[in-house]
Amino acid sequence: MQDKWTFYCHRITLKPRTKQDKWYLIQRISGAKKVNSYKAKLQYAIDSGIRKANNWDDFLRLLQESGYEIKLGKNISFKAVGQERFTHSKTIGDDYTEGRIKERIELSKNNRQNKRSVHRHSASNVVDISTNPLAQESESFARWLKLQNLKAIAKSWTAITSNEVTDINSFYAHIDQLHDKLGGLQSKIKNLESEIHETKNTIQAINTYNLYRKVYENYQTADDKDGFF
Repeated sequence: MQDKWTFYCHRITLKPRTKQDKWYLIQRISGAKKVNSYKAKLQYAIDSGIRKANNWDDFLRLLQESGYEIKLGKNISFKAVGQERFTHSKTIGDDYTEGRIKERIELSKNNRQNKRSVHRHSASNVVDISTNPLAQESESFARWLKLQNLKAIAKSWTAITSNEVTDINSFYAHIDQLHDKLGGLQSKIKNLESEIHETKNTIQAINTYNLYRKVYENYQTADDKDGFF
């Protein structure tokens, strides 16, 4: 045990002479662990915000909703509830500078759009073989496209018959039903987002209360309230 104290004390330029030295060492080590914990949580929050944000302002809003205070300047920095000092995001790594975060937001947004585009233009859509350059060059690929088109048509026919679409009027009636259903779902989503926002504000208020509750209790019992602070 004494060897470990000696090793750690030398690491932070202390000499293990007294109990005060050991107490100071414990504070330094525990403080470093807290710093690392704050950085790890900040890194997770930034990564999560990048995946969800559509732009820089949206990213800042998401971080604020996660309970972070943000200071803009030459280097952007963040401070969590209960944290004494701001943390420069660039100290986490090269991917967490302001410029790099903006690049990652744009890249993530493009990736999401590409995925939606691929989904919209999947094999469920009928492809015009006569204008497809690969189909013109490869007979086997053209046969494969014909098969995919037949599957897409069969799938569409199944969807039409299962929804009792028999003519153009019933088709438009079904479209109207889908629009009404979509509007209801969008309304529910907005209500849920509002509830989530209120819950996050409540959690932040509770964290702030827990952080300063002891200070307030000491103030209430202080003899000299004016000189307390």
